[in-house]
Amino acid sequence: MLQTLSGKKMQKRRNHYNAFIKNYPDYQYRDLDLIKDFDTILTCLNKWEGDKDEMSESMISEVRGIMSLLSSQNLLPFHIGGIFIHDQLEAFIIASQLNHSTIQIHVEKANKDIRGLYPAILKEFLDHHYHDEKWVNREEDMGLENLRRSKQSLHPVKMIYKYRIYENQTMIQKAEAEDQQQIIDLWKTCFQDETEKSTHFYFQELYQKENTYVLKNNSQIISALQIVPMSIMKNSIVEDCYFILGVCTHPYCQKQGMMKKLLQFVLNEYEGQNIYLQAYHPEIYRPFGFYASHYHQVMPIHQEMLKDCPDLKISHDLNLLEIYYNEFVKNFDEYRIRSLSYWDLLLKRCESFDDQIVIFEDLGYLIYHEDEDSIFINEVIYLKKRLFYKCYLILRIFLKKLY
Repeated sequence: MLQTLSGKKMQKRRNHYNAFIKNYPDYQYRDLDLIKDFDTILTCLNKWEGDKDEMSESMISEVRGIMSLLSSQNLLPFHIGGIFIHDQLEAFIIASQLNHSTIQIHVEKANKDIRGLYPAILKEFLDHHYHDEKWVNREEDMGLENLRRSKQSLHPVKMIYKYRIYENQTMIQKAEAEDQQQIIDLWKTCFQDETEKSTHFYFQELYQKENTYVLKNNSQIISALQIVPMSIMKNSIVEDCYFILGVCTHPYCQKQGMMKKLLQFVLNEYEGQNIYLQAYHPEIYRPFGFYASHYHQVMPIHQEMLKDCPDLKISHDLNLLEIYYNEFVKNFDEYRIRSLSYWDLLLKRCESFDDQIVIFEDLGYLIYHEDEDSIFINEVIYLKKRLFYKCYLILRIFLKKLY
């Protein structure tokens, strides 16, 4: 298929190839000589990759690998072919023979600004070499999403999963100062819906290394979590307890028991203490003795539903937040006691998550954020439920669903 470009699956690739033939009818394909053309290959490779604003570490390693491969032809017999346009090398390919009627493409590089050049160099190479072979091994995607999509677009008949095997040298310890950047990188990898603002808020305002535990393999942090003290009021009695947050494990090491090992260690350290966590998948934590005790409901409300809302008296007195909250929770048997530091950080947190606060004088307050279609209410505090029913449609809908 890659040689003939025939069939429906190759239509897009065939179109690119035909465009190349039309635009560059005088191109030339020829075999490259390792000694004579070495400098030409190196010059073109550096030009194609060096034109980028910044070469990644993996790209630098790839260039070095290609140079190493070219210098070892006596160890691995391979062919090198290239396409020239106006006597300028614009693409080259390196491949060798495998068993079972298969060839393996080690390197395929081309000027990305020339449409159809990649299909052309591979087709020409297969036409000149290995035309009797059946299979083409395109090697791996190195875990790079763009490269994976590119290779899958060629409709492979078989893909082989790649696994990483590490010697188990895991250890659990409290985080140290030098661990913070690794933990930030792990956080960004695991919580891709977090923004730069929300990540900055967490590590500037909430993160404390003395409350953070990490599981390392050698010096690499694989899993991490933070357990912070908090207080609750339960049946009119203040109880000290702990809250677990920031639970994360690197995707490469998930489903291998790493977080189980870390979480069990922390639970043993805090044995006998009341511990809470917020779980999007509660079933994960049931084997550790957790059960669902409270629910935090986020209500999406379409903005069309707000057209007929009456005007209310809005206050900008932020001190009312704490006053209204304490007035609201005194009717419950159990609630979190919000410290002064909590209220000090609330505005920063709302700013980091693009949340808005609206305070209704003598009624309560809302914390919400919105997109183009909906408003998502994260917290509602009301002093007079019956009055809120009548005065504000958002609360009426929210309370109706909640109760």
